[in-house]
Amino acid sequence: MIALLSNARIPFHVEMRRLYRNNAALHHQVSFGVVGVDKPAAVVVASRGFQSPVIVERVGRGGLRLPDRLIESLAMHCYSLLSELIIDHGGESGWRTFANARTWVRQGFSPADAKLILMELSRHVRPELTVRSACLVADDDAI
Repeated sequence: MIALLSNARIPFHVEMRRLYRNNAALHHQVSFGVVGVDKPAAVVVASRGFQSPVIVERVGRGGLRLPDRLIESLAMHCYSLLSELIIDHGGESGWRTFANARTWVRQGFSPADAKLILMELSRHVRPELTVRSACLVADDDAI
């Protein structure tokens, strides 16, 4: 709660790994969470060349106590972010780390949903960690 009220940074990591390709169908595992958590939330997303993505499996919640609709919305927000990077820069998989995800969350959700998400993410912040923003898009063997 302190992180939300003080506008402290919320370092956040998103990773998208291609699991397999079947004709035009792609399956990616999207993992996401506050930097330093033991296990991130994760879903498997199926798409046709990154178009019409659908969550086909929930792998884990990563300790996030949010309604299913917000977990799924956050997962798809992460998928959109990384699919755009992969399309723009080539490659098959990628990751992005935000030193502070507050603006990214606020831009992607209604004010009420953003507030709930930020409150929950702030519970997992480890203030002793120093995190810099970075991203990587590459072939699967380089990620």
